[in-house]
Amino acid sequence: MRRVGPRGSGQFERISWDEALDLVAKELARVKAQHTNRAIFGGSYGWASAGRFHHAQSQVHRFLNSIGGYVRHQDSYSLGAARVLMPHIVATMEELMSMHTGWDVLAKDCKLFVTFGGVPRKNAQINAGGATLHHVKGGLYSMREAGVRFVTVNGWVGPAPGETGGGPPASSWDMHGGNMGMGNAFSNGSYGMNFCLPRLDESLSALLTDLKERGMLEDTMVVAVGEFGRTPVILTEGPPGRQHWPQCFSAIVAGCGIRGGAVYGESDKTGAAPKSNPVTPQDLHATILHALGVPLSDLGKNTGIIRPPFSSGKPVMGLFG
Repeated sequence: MRRVGPRGSGQFERISWDEALDLVAKELARVKAQHTNRAIFGGSYGWASAGRFHHAQSQVHRFLNSIGGYVRHQDSYSLGAARVLMPHIVATMEELMSMHTGWDVLAKDCKLFVTFGGVPRKNAQINAGGATLHHVKGGLYSMREAGVRFVTVNGWVGPAPGETGGGPPASSWDMHGGNMGMGNAFSNGSYGMNFCLPRLDESLSALLTDLKERGMLEDTMVVAVGEFGRTPVILTEGPPGRQHWPQCFSAIVAGCGIRGGAVYGESDKTGAAPKSNPVTPQDLHATILHALGVPLSDLGKNTGIIRPPFSSGKPVMGLFG
């Protein structure tokens, strides 16, 4: 596919593989000649497969290495936050993942099993060489037979009135419209903001009210934020919607000294870019740590591990008061 409209418009046209390869080769040659290989980012993050040859990321990296190299990413959205935070709290993710509690121990001693997003059997045991014995189904069944209670937390709001069937867990808020099979992103459907937003408003306001009435809001921080905003240009192909837009988006924070009823910062009229008091993701991270009383420059040791600085951002002190 080749983009034919403005960036973010979602307007593309089909082209042949030969033409696509020529376009990619021409652009790589231009970037390499003008900016060197340091300007080529080899991303293509994706789940590993049973082998390495058809693993998309490995193929991209091998190809880019053949023309002189590239800049790679560090960590991923799956474990990115955990790899940064857990060394300060317990240990590195490598250590923690090598110390999993056995299924037999969980079946014997666990009373409540809480998951965020569930435990999907299809990718719970993914590794580069492929898994041999799959233990997830048997482990979960043995826990159920032992009377363990299960609670799953995700972002699936549920089907809208009049719609039947379930939906992909945690996908209610991944609304885009367009030709993605989710319908109109602004509608009353299961993937529409007119259906999802009132339920967020109801649950979030109830949570904050409950914490306030119980005297727990000053010691609890609530953060509602996504990893992306949405494009200021609405898609014109398929049902209306918008695509990813990291340049500008909003967040809701409350508790731990955050003053209520305030708006910090401002975007331009289309929500394309910050207009005043911009806050970076690093600043939001530092603000959360500051509110929780975590020292941002602590380089001490924990279980023998030298910890890196907690955050490269700065707390937004204008939120407190």
